[in-house]
Amino acid sequence: MLCAVTEREVKQLWRLFQEIDRDQDGKVSPSEMITIPQLEFNPLGKRVVTRAMRKRSSDNLSFKVRARRAVAFACAGMMDARGPPS
Repeated sequence: MLCAVTEREVKQLWRLFQEIDRDQDGKVSPSEMITIPQLEFNPLGKRVVTRAMRKRSSDNLSFKVRARRAVAFACAGMMDARGPPS
């Protein structure tokens, strides 16, 4: 199954990434990521950020890496909603 992402969705991801990247260095650090409201006020927010950063050789996520993860997450959600392939 191929999961397509529209140009509009990529632009929206880019705008969100730029909002989170407060120092505008092109990467999101753990301290920037925790400012996302859904994580900042979530008791598990720090754990989510730590887990997201764990497998990286760097503590920062570039837009390219962040976009890939967002698309993979969205595609997985679509597959879960549809059920297993027949």
